[in-house]
Order: sequence, then structure tokens, then C-alpha cells
Amino acid sequence: MGFSRLSLLGVSCRPMSIHRLVIPLLLLLMARPALGDSLVLVNGDTLKGDVALRPDGRIELSHGILGKVSLASTDVTGGQIKVTLADGSVVSGFLVGWQSPAWIIKPEDEKPESLIFDKDGGIEKMPPIVESGAAVPDEAGTEPEDSQDTQRLEATTTKASEAYVSAAKDRMNEAKAIVDAATKKAKKEWSGKLRLGGSLSRGTSDTANVLLNVGIKREVEESKTELTAFYILNTKGSQITQNWFQGSLDQRWKAFGRKNRWSLFGVATFDYQELADWEQRINANLGVEYLVVDAKRAPGTDWFQKLKFTGRFAPGIRKEFAGANPDPALELLLGGIWDIKFMDKLSFSGNAQVFPDMTDIGEYRMTANASVKMGLDMLEGLSVGVDFKYQFQSQVGPGEIDYLFVISGFVEYDF
Repeated sequence: MGFSRLSLLGVSCRPMSIHRLVIPLLLLLMARPALGDSLVLVNGDTLKGDVALRPDGRIELSHGILGKVSLASTDVTGGQIKVTLADGSVVSGFLVGWQSPAWIIKPEDEKPESLIFDKDGGIEKMPPIVESGAAVPDEAGTEPEDSQDTQRLEATTTKASEAYVSAAKDRMNEAKAIVDAATKKAKKEWSGKLRLGGSLSRGTSDTANVLLNVGIKREVEESKTELTAFYILNTKGSQITQNWFQGSLDQRWKAFGRKNRWSLFGVATFDYQELADWEQRINANLGVEYLVVDAKRAPGTDWFQKLKFTGRFAPGIRKEFAGANPDPALELLLGGIWDIKFMDKLSFSGNAQVFPDMTDIGEYRMTANASVKMGLDMLEGLSVGVDFKYQFQSQVGPGEIDYLFVISGFVEYDF
């Protein structure tokens, strides 16, 4: 035929074709480091690929999916790698770590090797350091066991291991700090209170009263939600003089306008009073509020440390299930909320509002809730105080009392 063919693995090729195939393959194999290296990261993950050590203490890993990844020595706790030295020899074993200026590798069943970079960027073994008075090679060129060098390598390995343990601890502390911050944020978003009060009298007047108040609040940047409920029971002898339950939901939405002083809010309240003219009542209002005052003072510079007052305006609807006004009625909410802190442990907070009746002009009702509270040093979140509640309604049935005023002492725990 004028030329010969060679058969390799069942493939017929011309001699020229073999050269064109084999030579590039050899160049490719010489240019690329051996595959099969693996690194163990501080989080326990293992990455496999081509590892290249750098003189600045970093490691480059060529990963099949992630591509080229640059890692700090503190990101790695170990691994199995193979390093080609400048003289062509190969060192393979367990990657102990970086101890500037050397990388420490522990071949299997051999003492650790310290690898350093020469001036040309190649990697070589660190020459043994011969201390004064240490053993030196004999005339035949045989180098005796250098116990001092072995001790130095072991010390270097120990330092590297300690460095990685320290790095792992740092990572654990960082993770713990993140968890603690998240937990603190969650606690800051959600808070609650439990308030208990009451009194007992025996003798010329047999009376007793009980106050139970619970509340849950969630406050984030976008909104604030408050759920509160209280129950008051008063007795005189065997006669109930007051049986009052109230539950309310107060929702505020992110402020808008100049200096974020305007907000939207909605409030819904359910009232039950066994002895009241109306017995049961619900009302719901939706409107706007404006932060009128928001002042803070350094302790000892003024009569208060914090003074905050918010005005409210909201139309709504009311429904009473007995008494003189059983039909649904439109009404307005005009009022405000305040919070005054006199000193670190003493505060005065509350709300008051009047509800003009838009269905029956001239009629109205009023509500107010306030408390003075003093914190106690014996337990964080524990306080004592006095609670005030007031209600008035201009239109009631014949012979019915048009107001209610209650004062109660209490112990409160904020959580």
C-alpha cells in the first residue's frame, strides 16, 4: 500500500498519527498535577481535586465542579496530597498544615517533612538544621539520626496541630456568636408580661378582689403587634360586685412620612362586664397615629429619662349586646398612648381615648388604662406597681351607673 499500519488497542493508526496523539498527551500529563488529592475542611466537608500549595500559606484546589478554589490554611484541618518537588521527587502523605514558612506533610510510616519554597518558586525539603555539638555525617556520607532535628519537626507538627485546633475553636465561637445573636434578636422581637394582683379583707367588711393581666408583644422594623387580656373579679361577702374580662389586639404598621412619625394602626377589643348595662361589647377601629413627642434625657439632667406620646385618630364600629344601645353604631377613636420613664426602675405608661358616637350625635364613651411600675433588683424583669382602669358611658339604662373606676396593686414579671 506504500505505508504501514500499527494496531493499538484495536484501533488502526498511521505512525504519524500516533506521534500527534501521544506527544500532546504526554505534555498534558506533565503540565497537570496528579488527580486524587483531598482536603478536609474545618466544617467536616471533604473536597477532592488537584491541590497546589502556595508560599503565602494558602491552598489552591482545582475542583471538577467548583472550579479553582482558594483556601486559607486555617480553612483546612488535613487531607491526603501529593507534592512534586523541584528536583522531580514526590512527597505524598497527610497534610498536617502550615507553619510559616513551611508546609508540613506526614508520609505514612515516616517522620514529618517540612516543605519550603525556593527563590524560583519551586518546592523543596527544608534542610536539616545542625545545632552546635549535634551529630554530622560521617566520612562515608552516611547521615546519622539527628535527634534534635526530629524533635524540631515534631515540635513544628505540634504547633501546626495546635494552630488548627485553635482555628476550629475560633470557628465554633463564631458560630455560637451567630446563634446567640439570632436568639437575642428573637427574644427582642417577642416579649411578654404576666401581672397578678389582689386583696383580701375580713372583719367589718368581707371583700376580695383578683387581678390577672397577660400580654404578648412582637415588634419588628415593619410592624408592632400587641395581644393583651385582663380579668378582674371583686366580691363583697358572697356577692359579686365586679366580674370584668377584656381582650384586645393592637396592630401597628411601618411608619411613613417626615421622620417616620406617621403610622397606620388597627385595634379590636372585646369587653365583658357582668354587671354593666351593656354586658358584652365589641369595637374595631382603623386609622392613623402620629408620634407627637419622642424625647430622651441623660440621667440626672431632667425630670425624665424618656418621654413618648403618640396621638391617635380612627373611625370604627361598636356593637353592644344589651342595654340602651344594642344596635351597631359608628364611632370615632380620639386619644393617645404615653410612656414616661422617670428613672431606671420607675415608669408611668398607659392610654386614654374618647369615642364620640357618630350615629347618635352628642353621646360618647371614654376608656383609660394606666400603671405606675417600679422594677426590683432581686430578679430581672420583676416589678411592683399600681394599675388604674376607668370607663365612662354617657347613655345607659335607667338606674344604671355610667362609670367604673378600678385601682389594683400588682406584681409583674416581664419576659
